[in-house]
Amino acid sequence: MRGILKAGNPMIKKAFSLKKRLFQIFILLVVIGTGAWWLWNQYRPVHVRIVQPERGLAVEAVYATGLVEAQKTAKVGPVTGGQIVEILAETGDTVQKGQILAVMNDRQARQRLQEVEAVYNLALQENQRVQSLLAKGIATPQMADRARADLQQAQANLQLQRTILADLNITAPMNGLISSRDIFLGQNVTSNSVLFTVVSGDMKRIIADIDERDVNKLALNSRLLAKAEGFPKQVFEANISKIYQTANTTNRTYRIEANLPENTPLLIGMTLDINVILAERSNAILLPSQAIHFEQTAINQAPNIYVWHVSNGQAVRMPIEIGVQGLEKTEVITALDPQAQIIISPIDELRPNRSVYIIP
Repeated sequence: MRGILKAGNPMIKKAFSLKKRLFQIFILLVVIGTGAWWLWNQYRPVHVRIVQPERGLAVEAVYATGLVEAQKTAKVGPVTGGQIVEILAETGDTVQKGQILAVMNDRQARQRLQEVEAVYNLALQENQRVQSLLAKGIATPQMADRARADLQQAQANLQLQRTILADLNITAPMNGLISSRDIFLGQNVTSNSVLFTVVSGDMKRIIADIDERDVNKLALNSRLLAKAEGFPKQVFEANISKIYQTANTTNRTYRIEANLPENTPLLIGMTLDINVILAERSNAILLPSQAIHFEQTAINQAPNIYVWHVSNGQAVRMPIEIGVQGLEKTEVITALDPQAQIIISPIDELRPNRSVYIIP
């Protein structure tokens, strides 16, 4: 028969003490392992990728969105009211100055012209008769003066009526393109109606709204580069011809204009991405933008700008001053050794004097 172990038995105490000691050893090993891993992770060389400074073109520019519009726009309407009886031009048509775009009902004007012409012919005949009598000494100078005055008045009335008749033809005021037609056949229009809009199709310009923070950097004749989605492989160039001196109070912008060359393929109404060139430096020091870091230390203060570079196998933080910033490249004003090894990644694991290993 097996014996029964009772509490306080020396064998039980010994077994318990052994388990406790093993557990303590396990905890100690975990602590030592964790500490070793932490130390190794802190002091192991970080594998980094580097670049070296390069020289290239740095362009300082102001970005905005723009629109192509005609340099000249004319709103075309009738001199007098009436009914439209003929339309001779449509939206999109190219027209020449003086070309008839629409015709108004001229029946009454033609009847009135016939009456005025008849009066003029009578006055002309009377003036000729009186002048002949005056030469023979039959008519008096007063009669000749009255006949001449009547003829002049008849001539003025005739010219006026011819102008009234001509004004019933709606004509293009300049060479250009019809951008809109706002009438229909049979419509009765008034003298303040806008029937057509004509734009200078071969004379175009770019308009853009510049943020008030940047407008003081611009000047007349500043070079402007533009790109349009309709012409993805082309860059269009123009020069600022006008800077508006009053702001759009809604969005705090100032409008600029830049005339395009006559042979531009850009179409009126196209939207553009534009850059107004402020300065160009052809031999600037450039670094990838991802290699440059910003540290904000206090509110309302400029951030500290720095890069990490490799020196004697260690990471060293170096403050720098930058110029033009781009999505891919940034200009560095601070002088850099052309052979400097600038770290681009990783960054989170770096600290001053941390050992690094450069990935070939």
